Amino acid sequence: MILIKRCFIAITLISLSMTIFSCSLNNKENTTKSDSSSSVGIVENSSEKSDKNNSSENEETLYDSTDISKAYLKGDSSGLDDFQKKIYEKASEIISDNINDSMTDYEKELAVHDYLISHCTYDDNHLLVFERHDENSVNPYGALINGKAICSGYTTSFQMFMDMLKIPCKSIKASDKSGEDHAWNMVKINGEWYYVDVTWDDPVPDYEGRLITHSYFNVTEDIMKKEHEWNSSDYPKANSIECSYVNRSLKNVSDISGIGNLLKQTKKTMSDTLYVEFDKALNVNISELVEDDDMIDVESKLPELNKIIEKFQSENNCLVICSPEKDGNKTVLKMEIAEIQE
Repeated sequence: MILIKRCFIAITLISLSMTIFSCSLNNKENTTKSDSSSSVGIVENSSEKSDKNNSSENEETLYDSTDISKAYLKGDSSGLDDFQKKIYEKASEIISDNINDSMTDYEKELAVHDYLISHCTYDDNHLLVFERHDENSVNPYGALINGKAICSGYTTSFQMFMDMLKIPCKSIKASDKSGEDHAWNMVKINGEWYYVDVTWDDPVPDYEGRLITHSYFNVTEDIMKKEHEWNSSDYPKANSIECSYVNRSLKNVSDISGIGNLLKQTKKTMSDTLYVEFDKALNVNISELVEDDDMIDVESKLPELNKIIEKFQSENNCLVICSPEKDGNKTVLKMEIAEIQE
């Protein structure tokens, strides 16, 4: 049976085969990976203190890694307990291996996001009827050492790394649109605030070598509000696209034949999405190519591009799904690489 292991393949893929459709429904499960508890509220990680000696963190608060990040910045972990020291040592190793001083804050943030997604998997026991999960899946120990977390584990790990790297960050504990408790972050890059949801960028099920999703990396408040519920008035405005993943990775294309190489480069860098802006000389208006299901029929509307896509799909055993994507006031082409496994 063919399985497409992707995170955010839209339900609009009904037009594909029933096998592919059923798989997209299974993977849509990722968009509801949340932390369930009896209370729904908004909690900034910096304002909630917890017992760090207790590895089974109360899910109604977020694990506070302040002492760990302060110890890292001071270069002195002597004041940490054994549990904190294990997190400190692993986090320090990760930074040493993946971050350097020549990187911008955006590049450091992206490296942390991609590391967490590549090395941590969602604790899918939390998706079962009884919502059981490992006791440390709610904190950085679970995410970094056990390699397994639920949304509070992803969120507090991201917060800790940003604090260690001196990048302004906030953690939010609220809910998704279905009312399930959920947690995510805000980050300040180049003077502007953005939302980041590492959990929802990490698909279920996970597997080694899976391409990385950036659907919720440095997005605006408007995008977050489509699937998240929180009192945004309590937080800084987030309406810039300057450091959004779409804007930073957008490729301007003056020759459609070059898209094949761009798809190869995208896959080589372990990203699952290529964003394309066509040069005005090509006279391609993405907005005019959109079908009723918010997809683009490349075969009939962009036949030259369709040939390139078919060749790439054949060579890489994947599907390329084309849809429109808003980048500020303009609409660009979003090309998602959906991996296929036999």
